[in-house]
Amino acid sequence: MDSLGDYIYLIVILIAGISSILGKRKKKREAEVETVDFPDLEDIIPEFTDYVRPEKPVYQEIKNNEAKVEIPTYDTVKDVSVMKAKKQIKPVKSFKELQPDEPEVPNSYEIELDNIDEAKKAVIYSEIFNRKY
Repeated sequence: MDSLGDYIYLIVILIAGISSILGKRKKKREAEVETVDFPDLEDIIPEFTDYVRPEKPVYQEIKNNEAKVEIPTYDTVKDVSVMKAKKQIKPVKSFKELQPDEPEVPNSYEIELDNIDEAKKAVIYSEIFNRKY
């Protein structure tokens, strides 16, 4: 019985080897089909040498005749009062006081602290709710 197990083992190894060899051959065939022969560089060069670049038009430069603008400075101005900044006064707008839309409601939550424990709890809760961080 041991020899039967050995034979089965050898047969499985042979089948695996044969399938890997066939797989390699198949991949080689696919690789050969995918490769494309490119034309030689010497065959392509004449196509590019025949190409002539079009001439670019030559543009003339336009001269702008801009008038010189003198910026007044303390050295160039005879009257220094011209250089002082003038105040611009804006008209005063009056604002009407805004009336609240809802009338004020007296505080409906009045807290009555009967003993010290309730006062301590109130202080602790107020600090928790009104954190400064």
